[in-house]
Amino acid sequence: MKGVYLTDNDISEGVSTAFNPGRMEIVSNEPTILLDGAHNPAGMKMLRTTLKEDFEYDKLILTIGILEDKDIEKMLSAIVPISDIIVVTKSKNTRACEPNIIRDKISKFDSSKEVFTHDSIEKAIIHAKLLANKEDIICISGSLFTVGEARSFLLSKSSKKIMEL
Repeated sequence: MKGVYLTDNDISEGVSTAFNPGRMEIVSNEPTILLDGAHNPAGMKMLRTTLKEDFEYDKLILTIGILEDKDIEKMLSAIVPISDIIVVTKSKNTRACEPNIIRDKISKFDSSKEVFTHDSIEKAIIHAKLLANKEDIICISGSLFTVGEARSFLLSKSSKKIMEL
C-alpha cells in the first residue's frame, strides 16, 4: 500500500460520500428524473436491473440518445422491454445516432411501444415531462453526451421555469 493505511471504515466512508454526476443521479422528483450514462450493453443491463429492483414507479419513460458506433441493438434489447414510453433524441456530438434510426430499431423489438422522436435533448425532456405523472420515472440514458447535455439543461436556471409546467 506504499505507506498508506486505510481502514474498512475509511473505505466505506469514501464510497458513501462519492459522487459521480450522471451516474444514477436523481435531479428532480414528482416525477423522478434519473440520469444514468449507460453507454454500452453491460451498463444498460445494470440500469435495467437497478430500475426494476431499486425504484418504485408507475411508468418508465425512457429518454434515450445513443452514439452511432455503439451496439445499439444490444443496448435497446436490455432496456426497451421494461420501458412504457420511449422518447428518442440525440446529443450534439457528431457521432450521435439519428433518432429515427433508433426508433426503427426499437420497433423491431416491440412495435407496440409508444415511441416519440426529437432532434434535441431539451425538446425530448420537455416532452417526457409532459407525458409523466408524479408517480412516474423519467430515465435519461444512452450516452454520456446525452446525459451531460440533459444534466446541464435540467440544472440551468432557464429550464426551471420550463420544467415547472
